[in-house]
Amino acid sequence: MKSDSGQAMIILIFVSTIVVYWTIQAVALNLSALTVTGEGTTGQILLARAEGYLENAIIRYLRNPSYNGEIITSPDCEITTAVVGLDKEITSTCRENGRQKTVGVTISFASGIYTFSKIMEK
Repeated sequence: MKSDSGQAMIILIFVSTIVVYWTIQAVALNLSALTVTGEGTTGQILLARAEGYLENAIIRYLRNPSYNGEIITSPDCEITTAVVGLDKEITSTCRENGRQKTVGVTISFASGIYTFSKIMEK
């Protein structure tokens, strides 16, 4: 009779250990998923900022063809825009906490008409 209660206790401990292990694994998986989601959100925000400053640089270039870019420092990030090349390639890079996103567009001018490429992430 005593050996039956000992076996029951061992089975109970074994099952409890498995349940605790699964719980720890589930919590760890959820925490890592939250981190990945946060990184994705940060990347999307950086990309949106870079695109916004790229559009600003395009407008400034169209108003003043001698515009060659600038560096803007805000409390959240640092933005670098540059205009280079014969067919003007305009790029915008947004950096924050070691992360960065860069987007660019190429502008051509022929026969009085500006032609723009698609905005591409670089």
